[in-house]
Amino acid sequence: MKVNKICESGLIGTDGRIRLPMDRVNEWSAQHKGERIIVRFEAAPQGTSELQLAYYFNYIVPTIQTALYKTGERKNEKQVDQWIRKQAAFVFEKVVPGTIVPVETCVYDDGTITRRRNVETIGYTETRGIRDLSVAEMSDFLEWLKQFASENLDVYIEDPKTL
Repeated sequence: MKVNKICESGLIGTDGRIRLPMDRVNEWSAQHKGERIIVRFEAAPQGTSELQLAYYFNYIVPTIQTALYKTGERKNEKQVDQWIRKQAAFVFEKVVPGTIVPVETCVYDDGTITRRRNVETIGYTETRGIRDLSVAEMSDFLEWLKQFASENLDVYIEDPKTL
């Protein structure tokens, strides 16, 4: 079954020419011979983290979406992003440990107050968004994701420097 949409990240060289990974573009266009298409170009904002986000959303997510599609899983880009984050929960979930609270502040549902020395509260887990990751964390996540895709989906994810 043919894919109707792809996204690619590339560079504009100092000579003003666009540099894209044309293998994937040519493969896609071979599936759509004689059809009309829409082409959009968007300049990525300056800064390493913005470039990392563009690489993730415009190259990695669609690449994994295609790999999942080949295994029979039909997901849109948002669902693929959520699926990736679920696989990498260790990156996005931050455990906040419990704290020791003085007895006087521990009131139970029935209104009684306990008389023990200290009570430890239960910690909780915060889920961070992809934009909450630092540049170093995002870099580590992208490296992990390349390895994960290779081992589990049989997909090679190009390094952004070689695209």
